[in-house]
Amino acid sequence: CSLEEDMKSNYSPENFYRSAAECEAGLNGCYIPARSIFNGTYMLATESITDIMYCNSGTRDAELDISPANPRFGNTMWNNGYQGVMRANNILAAIDRCEALTESERATMHAEGVIHRAYYYWILTNNFNDVPFYTDEIRVTRDQLRIAKYPRMSAVDTRRFLVDDLEEALSSPYV
Repeated sequence: CSLEEDMKSNYSPENFYRSAAECEAGLNGCYIPARSIFNGTYMLATESITDIMYCNSGTRDAELDISPANPRFGNTMWNNGYQGVMRANNILAAIDRCEALTESERATMHAEGVIHRAYYYWILTNNFNDVPFYTDEIRVTRDQLRIAKYPRMSAVDTRRFLVDDLEEALSSPYV
């Protein structure tokens, strides 16, 4: 008898995404980061500083005082935007691996995942212009460390890739 535990997760990408319901659960998880982005603070940071709206708010975000030294809500947009990208990339890889999906299910779910990825990159490029771009699945820390070194890609090139990706995904007869 040993007191050492074999610490393994019950779930991993290899043993969880094995059915349409499990892939759908992964897709549903892609919506979660958007809830942290689109809230009242986002409105203050993007609208209250324009001539269109006046908000008598004392928060710094209402002044759009967002900079690398003082990211405030910019940090929330960046982190949650990339969390959405990561979730979309991971579920797209899981959908590709899932053998239980019919062609129709696979095409529909793949299109939804591509839409999620494009949506989060749209948020990132709207707010930060050129951003690091990747479509890799993140499985281990080594993947994170590799992707963390990626340089910023032109927002124009990022959007061009995403539009092509969307057109391809949505051209399936099953979607």
